[in-house]
Amino acid sequence: MVYPSVSTIAFRTFNCRLVDGVSYLREDYSKECDSDSHAQAEQFASASIVLVSVGLILVYAALLWPHRAVLRTGATIVKRADTKRLTELSFLYSDFRGPMFYWEVVDSTRKLLLTGVVVFMQEGSLVRPVWGMMICLGYLVLLLECKPYKAPEDNFLAVLASFALFLVRSGGLISAMTVGFVSTGEYIVGIENDQLGVALIACFLSVMVFGLGCIAMNISQVNRSPLIRQAGAAVVVKSLGDGCFHLFLSHTWG
Repeated sequence: MVYPSVSTIAFRTFNCRLVDGVSYLREDYSKECDSDSHAQAEQFASASIVLVSVGLILVYAALLWPHRAVLRTGATIVKRADTKRLTELSFLYSDFRGPMFYWEVVDSTRKLLLTGVVVFMQEGSLVRPVWGMMICLGYLVLLLECKPYKAPEDNFLAVLASFALFLVRSGGLISAMTVGFVSTGEYIVGIENDQLGVALIACFLSVMVFGLGCIAMNISQVNRSPLIRQAGAAVVVKSLGDGCFHLFLSHTWG
Protein backbone atom coordinates (compact mmCIF):
# COMPACT_ATOMS: atom_id res chain seq x y z
CA MET A 1 0.00 0.00 0.00
CA VAL A 2 2.87 2.40 0.81
CA TYR A 3 4.74 1.83 -2.46
CA PRO A 4 1.95 2.96 -4.85
CA SER A 5 1.10 5.97 -2.66
CA VAL A 6 4.69 7.20 -2.47
CA SER A 7 5.16 6.71 -6.22
CA THR A 8 1.96 8.57 -7.09
CA ILE A 9 2.80 11.55 -4.86
CA ALA A 10 6.35 11.74 -6.18
CA PHE A 11 5.33 11.68 -9.84
CA ARG A 12 2.54 14.22 -9.30
CA THR A 13 5.17 16.76 -8.29
CA PHE A 14 6.28 16.94 -11.94
CA ASN A 15 2.78 17.11 -13.41
CA CYS A 16 2.35 20.76 -14.38
CA ARG A 17 0.00 22.59 -16.73
CA LEU A 18 0.67 25.74 -18.74
CA VAL A 19 -2.04 28.39 -18.25
CA ASP A 20 -1.64 31.80 -19.92
CA GLY A 21 2.09 31.32 -20.15
CA VAL A 22 2.48 30.30 -16.51
CA SER A 23 3.15 26.71 -15.42
CA TYR A 24 0.98 25.56 -12.50
CA LEU A 25 0.95 22.33 -10.52
CA ARG A 26 -2.11 20.32 -11.53
CA GLU A 27 -2.70 19.14 -7.96
CA ASP A 28 -2.70 22.71 -6.62
CA TYR A 29 -3.10 25.62 -9.03
CA SER A 30 -1.93 28.03 -6.33
CA LYS A 31 1.58 26.60 -6.77
CA GLU A 32 3.72 27.73 -9.69
CA CYS A 33 6.08 25.11 -11.09
CA ASP A 34 8.77 27.73 -11.69
CA SER A 35 8.93 28.80 -8.04
CA ASP A 36 11.84 28.06 -5.70
CA SER A 37 9.61 26.06 -3.34
CA HIS A 38 8.50 23.79 -6.17
CA ALA A 39 12.11 23.33 -7.28
CA GLN A 40 12.91 22.02 -3.80
CA ALA A 41 9.86 19.75 -3.94
CA GLU A 42 11.06 18.40 -7.30
CA GLN A 43 14.44 17.54 -5.80
CA PHE A 44 12.79 15.63 -2.97
CA ALA A 45 10.42 13.89 -5.43
CA SER A 46 13.34 12.93 -7.68
CA ALA A 47 15.09 11.33 -4.74
CA SER A 48 11.89 9.45 -3.84
CA ILE A 49 11.51 8.13 -7.39
CA VAL A 50 15.14 7.01 -7.58
CA LEU A 51 15.22 5.46 -4.10
CA VAL A 52 11.68 4.11 -3.80
CA SER A 53 9.70 3.95 -7.05
CA VAL A 54 12.45 2.65 -9.33
CA GLY A 55 15.15 1.92 -6.77
CA LEU A 56 13.10 -0.62 -4.84
CA ILE A 57 12.48 -2.67 -7.98
CA LEU A 58 16.18 -2.65 -8.83
CA VAL A 59 17.07 -3.63 -5.25
CA TYR A 60 14.66 -6.56 -5.36
CA ALA A 61 16.16 -7.75 -8.64
CA ALA A 62 19.74 -7.28 -7.40
CA LEU A 63 19.04 -9.27 -4.22
CA LEU A 64 17.42 -12.20 -6.04
CA TRP A 65 19.69 -12.44 -9.07
CA PRO A 66 22.76 -13.99 -7.38
CA HIS A 67 20.58 -16.84 -6.06
CA ARG A 68 18.64 -17.44 -9.28
CA ALA A 69 19.99 -20.96 -9.86
CA VAL A 70 18.97 -22.20 -6.44
CA LEU A 71 15.62 -20.41 -6.44
CA ARG A 72 14.71 -21.54 -9.96
CA THR A 73 15.46 -25.22 -9.49
CA GLY A 74 15.16 -25.66 -5.75
CA ALA A 75 18.65 -27.19 -5.61
CA THR A 76 20.19 -28.06 -2.27
CA ILE A 77 22.16 -25.21 -0.75
CA VAL A 78 25.68 -26.18 0.27
CA LYS A 79 26.98 -23.02 1.92
CA ARG A 80 25.53 -22.03 5.26
CA ALA A 81 25.90 -18.33 4.38
CA ASP A 82 23.68 -18.81 1.33
CA THR A 83 21.05 -20.55 3.46
CA LYS A 84 21.00 -17.64 5.89
CA ARG A 85 20.85 -15.10 3.07
CA LEU A 86 17.94 -16.83 1.35
CA THR A 87 16.08 -17.09 4.64
CA GLU A 88 16.39 -13.32 5.02
CA LEU A 89 15.09 -12.81 1.48
CA SER A 90 12.24 -15.32 1.75
CA PHE A 91 9.64 -12.52 1.94
CA LEU A 92 10.43 -11.78 -1.72
CA TYR A 93 10.02 -15.28 -3.18
CA SER A 94 8.44 -17.68 -0.67
CA ASP A 95 4.92 -17.32 -2.13
CA PHE A 96 6.02 -18.05 -5.70
CA ARG A 97 6.98 -21.17 -7.63
CA GLY A 98 10.68 -21.77 -8.24
CA PRO A 99 10.83 -20.56 -11.88
CA MET A 100 8.76 -17.50 -10.92
CA PHE A 101 10.94 -16.42 -7.99
CA TYR A 102 11.24 -12.92 -9.49
CA TRP A 103 7.48 -12.23 -9.60
CA GLU A 104 7.68 -9.56 -6.89
CA VAL A 105 9.76 -7.51 -9.35
CA VAL A 106 7.08 -7.98 -12.03
CA ASP A 107 4.27 -6.99 -9.66
CA SER A 108 6.13 -3.90 -8.41
CA THR A 109 6.72 -2.83 -12.02
CA ARG A 110 2.98 -3.17 -12.68
CA LYS A 111 2.22 -0.93 -9.71
CA LEU A 112 4.71 1.65 -10.94
CA LEU A 113 3.16 1.71 -14.43
CA LEU A 114 -0.34 2.08 -13.00
CA THR A 115 0.41 4.76 -10.39
CA GLY A 116 3.38 6.64 -11.80
CA VAL A 117 3.16 6.90 -15.58
CA VAL A 118 -0.57 7.64 -15.56
CA VAL A 119 0.02 10.86 -13.61
CA PHE A 120 1.48 12.55 -16.71
CA MET A 121 -1.63 11.85 -18.77
CA GLN A 122 -4.28 14.55 -19.02
CA GLU A 123 -6.88 14.27 -16.29
CA GLY A 124 -10.32 13.40 -17.63
CA SER A 125 -8.89 12.15 -20.94
CA LEU A 126 -9.66 8.77 -22.46
CA VAL A 127 -6.01 7.75 -22.60
CA ARG A 128 -5.81 7.41 -18.79
CA PRO A 129 -8.33 4.58 -18.36
CA VAL A 130 -7.19 2.96 -21.62
CA TRP A 131 -3.61 2.83 -20.30
CA GLY A 132 -4.85 1.27 -17.08
CA MET A 133 -6.89 -1.28 -19.02
CA MET A 134 -3.85 -2.24 -21.10
CA ILE A 135 -1.67 -2.76 -18.02
CA CYS A 136 -4.35 -4.78 -16.21
CA LEU A 137 -5.06 -6.90 -19.28
CA GLY A 138 -1.37 -7.55 -19.94
CA TYR A 139 -0.80 -8.53 -16.32
CA LEU A 140 -3.85 -10.79 -16.46
CA VAL A 141 -2.40 -12.62 -19.46
CA LEU A 142 0.90 -13.06 -17.60
CA LEU A 143 -0.90 -14.47 -14.57
CA LEU A 144 -2.83 -16.98 -16.67
CA GLU A 145 0.29 -18.05 -18.55
CA CYS A 146 2.85 -18.13 -15.73
CA LYS A 147 0.72 -19.09 -12.68
CA PRO A 148 3.43 -17.64 -10.42
CA TYR A 149 2.01 -18.55 -7.01
CA LYS A 150 2.55 -21.90 -5.32
CA ALA A 151 -1.01 -22.13 -4.04
CA PRO A 152 -3.69 -22.50 -6.76
CA GLU A 153 -6.07 -20.33 -4.73
CA ASP A 154 -3.53 -17.49 -4.74
CA ASN A 155 -3.30 -17.69 -8.52
CA PHE A 156 -7.08 -17.61 -8.74
CA LEU A 157 -7.34 -14.59 -6.41
CA ALA A 158 -4.62 -12.74 -8.36
CA VAL A 159 -6.44 -13.35 -11.65
CA LEU A 160 -9.73 -12.28 -10.07
CA ALA A 161 -8.21 -9.09 -8.66
CA SER A 162 -6.59 -8.19 -11.98
CA PHE A 163 -9.86 -8.77 -13.81
CA ALA A 164 -11.69 -6.60 -11.25
CA LEU A 165 -9.16 -3.81 -11.83
CA PHE A 166 -9.70 -4.17 -15.56
CA LEU A 167 -13.46 -3.72 -15.03
CA VAL A 168 -12.83 -0.66 -12.85
CA ARG A 169 -10.66 0.89 -15.56
CA SER A 170 -13.33 0.05 -18.13
CA GLY A 171 -15.86 1.88 -15.97
CA GLY A 172 -13.45 4.80 -15.82
CA LEU A 173 -13.30 4.86 -19.61
CA ILE A 174 -17.09 4.93 -19.88
CA SER A 175 -17.25 7.65 -17.23
CA ALA A 176 -14.61 9.76 -19.00
CA MET A 177 -16.48 9.47 -22.29
CA THR A 178 -19.83 10.33 -20.71
CA VAL A 179 -18.65 13.25 -18.56
CA GLY A 180 -16.44 14.69 -21.30
CA PHE A 181 -19.18 14.58 -23.91
CA VAL A 182 -21.86 16.01 -21.62
CA SER A 183 -19.71 18.90 -20.41
CA THR A 184 -17.94 19.88 -23.63
CA GLY A 185 -19.79 18.08 -26.42
CA GLU A 186 -16.57 16.28 -27.37
CA TYR A 187 -14.28 13.60 -26.04
CA ILE A 188 -10.93 14.51 -24.52
CA VAL A 189 -8.66 11.93 -26.08
CA GLY A 190 -5.53 13.15 -24.33
CA ILE A 191 -3.14 12.06 -27.05
CA GLU A 192 -2.29 13.35 -30.53
CA ASN A 193 -2.86 11.21 -33.61
CA ASP A 194 0.89 10.93 -34.27
CA GLN A 195 1.47 9.83 -30.68
CA LEU A 196 -1.37 7.35 -30.94
CA GLY A 197 0.24 5.79 -34.00
CA VAL A 198 3.56 5.46 -32.18
CA ALA A 199 1.76 3.93 -29.18
CA LEU A 200 0.02 1.34 -31.36
CA ILE A 201 3.30 0.40 -33.05
CA ALA A 202 4.94 0.10 -29.62
CA CYS A 203 2.13 -2.20 -28.46
CA PHE A 204 2.55 -4.39 -31.54
CA LEU A 205 6.32 -4.59 -31.03
CA SER A 206 5.83 -5.38 -27.35
CA VAL A 207 3.62 -8.33 -28.23
CA MET A 208 6.25 -9.59 -30.67
CA VAL A 209 9.03 -9.22 -28.10
CA PHE A 210 6.94 -10.99 -25.49
CA GLY A 211 6.22 -13.85 -27.89
CA LEU A 212 9.91 -14.21 -28.77
CA GLY A 213 10.72 -14.13 -25.07
CA CYS A 214 8.30 -16.99 -24.42
CA ILE A 215 9.87 -19.01 -27.24
CA ALA A 216 13.37 -18.36 -25.87
CA MET A 217 12.23 -19.38 -22.39
CA ASN A 218 10.77 -22.64 -23.68
CA ILE A 219 13.99 -23.42 -25.58
CA SER A 220 16.01 -22.67 -22.46
CA GLN A 221 13.85 -25.00 -20.37
CA VAL A 222 14.26 -27.78 -22.93
CA ASN A 223 18.04 -27.34 -22.91
CA ARG A 224 18.04 -27.58 -19.11
CA SER A 225 15.98 -30.78 -19.11
CA PRO A 226 17.75 -33.60 -17.21
CA LEU A 227 19.33 -36.39 -19.23
CA ILE A 228 19.78 -40.07 -18.50
CA ARG A 229 22.86 -41.43 -20.26
CA GLN A 230 23.65 -45.10 -20.68
CA ALA A 231 26.07 -46.73 -23.08
CA GLY A 232 26.55 -43.47 -24.93
CA ALA A 233 22.81 -42.99 -25.60
CA ALA A 234 21.00 -39.91 -24.31
CA VAL A 235 17.31 -39.84 -23.43
CA VAL A 236 15.53 -36.60 -22.59
CA VAL A 237 13.48 -36.95 -19.41
CA LYS A 238 10.60 -34.55 -18.92
CA SER A 239 10.00 -33.47 -15.34
CA LEU A 240 6.47 -33.86 -13.97
CA GLY A 241 7.20 -31.59 -11.01
CA ASP A 242 7.99 -32.29 -7.36
CA GLY A 243 11.03 -34.34 -8.35
CA CYS A 244 9.03 -36.84 -10.45
CA PHE A 245 10.02 -37.84 -13.98
CA HIS A 246 8.42 -39.88 -16.71
CA LEU A 247 10.60 -42.14 -18.85
CA PHE A 248 9.39 -44.09 -21.87
CA LEU A 249 11.73 -46.92 -22.85
CA SER A 250 10.73 -48.40 -26.17
CA HIS A 251 13.37 -51.14 -26.53
CA THR A 252 15.60 -53.16 -24.27
CA TRP A 253 18.68 -54.76 -25.79
CA GLY A 254 20.11 -57.86 -24.18
